Amino acid sequence: TRMPFSGRAVITSLTEVHDYEELHLPWGLFIVMYRFHIENKLYRRGFTPNQAKGFISRCVRQHDPLMREIIDELIEESPYTTHTGKRGLACVFNRNPGLLLASMQYFVITKIKNDVTDTSISMSVLILSGMNAERT
Repeated sequence: TRMPFSGRAVITSLTEVHDYEELHLPWGLFIVMYRFHIENKLYRRGFTPNQAKGFISRCVRQHDPLMREIIDELIEESPYTTHTGKRGLACVFNRNPGLLLASMQYFVITKIKNDVTDTSISMSVLILSGMNAERT
């Protein structure tokens, strides 16, 4: 089933220096998953409900500096951190079918990718086997 605040994307490995529990999400997926939080930020900036929904719809497929600012705000306001202190948004990551040990784990979303054409979720290669993901 599809749960609220959830999404589906291809998994790729993180190639830069990172923490074990770190996730990097694609631009459009993050906006769709966190649209209620983003709408709230837009209302506080004076957007009407129709303006906010239109802005969010436009930003799913194209990069926008205001949306980047809001995303950075959400991450900065989050009380969650990785073990080395990188601030991010907490999430529970599961790859269906997920009935095995370690198939559902806690992660911290520390980065949202700016490239709207990169629609993959990046995570550490150290956890791929637990998530039942394949190395390619």
